[in-house]
Amino acid sequence: MLLSFTLCAALVLGCNGEKDSRIVPEKNYLKRRQAVADVAKEGLIVVNPITTRRIDNMNIYYLTGQFEKGQTLVFDAANPADFTIFSADQKEELDSYISGKKTFNPDSILVYMRAIKEPEEIEALRQAVDLTAEGLRQMLDSARAQPGLTEKEILEIFKQKIVALGSEGASFGQVAAGSSAASPHAPTLDEVPTPDEMFVVDVGAIKEGYTGDITICFTLSGKFSEEQQTIYDIIYRSLEAAVGQMVAGNNHAKTESMAMDLIMKDLYDLGLVTDLNSPWQRSFWIQHGFGHHIGLDVHDVWYDYIRMVPNDVRVYLPNMVITIEPGLYFAEDALKSVPRRLANRVSEEEFMAFAKEIEPIYEKYKGIAVRLEEDILIKADGTNENLSKMILK
Repeated sequence: MLLSFTLCAALVLGCNGEKDSRIVPEKNYLKRRQAVADVAKEGLIVVNPITTRRIDNMNIYYLTGQFEKGQTLVFDAANPADFTIFSADQKEELDSYISGKKTFNPDSILVYMRAIKEPEEIEALRQAVDLTAEGLRQMLDSARAQPGLTEKEILEIFKQKIVALGSEGASFGQVAAGSSAASPHAPTLDEVPTPDEMFVVDVGAIKEGYTGDITICFTLSGKFSEEQQTIYDIIYRSLEAAVGQMVAGNNHAKTESMAMDLIMKDLYDLGLVTDLNSPWQRSFWIQHGFGHHIGLDVHDVWYDYIRMVPNDVRVYLPNMVITIEPGLYFAEDALKSVPRRLANRVSEEEFMAFAKEIEPIYEKYKGIAVRLEEDILIKADGTNENLSKMILK
């Protein structure tokens, strides 16, 4: 059955007449639809269930406060207070509804709107980050108190803890230890880590649709080896330096590059980089970007935002919430041949000469992975707030 919605008589009330206890009130959703209608001017605004990047379109939630997979949102620019949601099996009804009418896809303008968070969104994110941090604390305590847990069991503890704390669940989760963690996208396995293996735990708790995103590293023993501590310190210094630059008006790409430069210089000092000016050596070590927006998606509108806003003008703006997450990965077989990501960027001969030179040092760190991630609110007064400041370091 087709679902139609009309703004309640009193915006502060839910449709059942009770006071709306949500962090983000109904009036915010109407305000957003009105902003879209002001741009469209006329016709039907249609929000498709899937974005051009082939992911669930959270713009539907952003405009209505509700979302189910496969739904399509439609409302008239002349009356944004009313909206209609078509389920996945109502394609014929949807086609009939919009047939012959002018339509407008708002996804592009919503990229900019969602990048700047409203006060209520910031509060939802603050609570999501708090839940993520507390869930991590309790997960770590439980994992250390129950030797023999697998990576999957440890991740399940996190999920159970955050729900008990008031989260709607986990938006994602990665728990990887030892050499299996030596990839940015390491899977969570049915394996039992040893007490001295370094964990990379990257998780997010959801509060009213908004998600935190924190990454920490630890060992179950509570101690780092000299080699683990060396890499951890490199990443921690890069993280802290970047956080200090994340203020309104500063350029994100420059901040990210500065953080990467610090890592490369430290690796050069260790003998793991032979040429600081080599682009391919930089790409060998720096395997992912160091930040993204968070919000209704883990990466929120980040990939569309960086596509639409060139590097040289992509500055931090007040009320953005952006992560920073430097990482280093010492995979077991990284020096055996040219990594696929470096194909056509370095010859086999040049790469193998590099590998031979750094191999004795690389061997000391092989199997170690460290990534640290914090969630930063950009403030209008030229400072920032580390929403994840409470997390274990």
